[in-house]
Amino acid sequence: MEIRARLDSRWLLACCLALALPVTLVVVVAAAPAAVAPAGPAADPGAAPAAGPAAGADPDVSAATAVARAFYEFHFRHDMGFGEAGLRARRQWLAPALYRSLLTEARKPKSSDEVPLIDGDPFTDSQEYPSSFRIGTAAKVRNGGGKVVVEAAMITGSSTRPVRLVIASFNGHYRIVNFIFPGGGSPDLVHLLAPRG
Repeated sequence: MEIRARLDSRWLLACCLALALPVTLVVVVAAAPAAVAPAGPAADPGAAPAAGPAAGADPDVSAATAVARAFYEFHFRHDMGFGEAGLRARRQWLAPALYRSLLTEARKPKSSDEVPLIDGDPFTDSQEYPSSFRIGTAAKVRNGGGKVVVEAAMITGSSTRPVRLVIASFNGHYRIVNFIFPGGGSPDLVHLLAPRG
């Protein structure tokens, strides 16, 4: 019976986040496991079962982990192409400044004789969409004003590519402020989108 209650609270949290309904931090903390395999068809079949939150877990870390998981669950179930409609559908998870920068880039006229700044999926750092993802560990950034870095792995066949999400609270709502791409061409999404002068 306890397992069923956990599944129901995780389902409720995902539905509330997807519909942008207010969710109290108590529900987020209670429903946010430390490591999670994605749900749905994009799930990693070799992933370990999700574990519940540790007693005394930091509420910022738990909430940030829940945001990262909900974002990628939505992202993998919908069109992953970069464009205005896709950005609008993901707005609830993105920090206002990041959303505006991405929207500005998506609205730029496309030229057939030059490669666009974003050529592929900026949230998975790939041109070929991964088949699944895995949410890993999360930790607060030292002297980061409450920011949390959540580790994620994008999985394509036997290949795994890391992506780090930097998440912060905006008026009590956790939002993604940056995507860091270890070993990629650009160190992070904010840097990639910065105006060139």
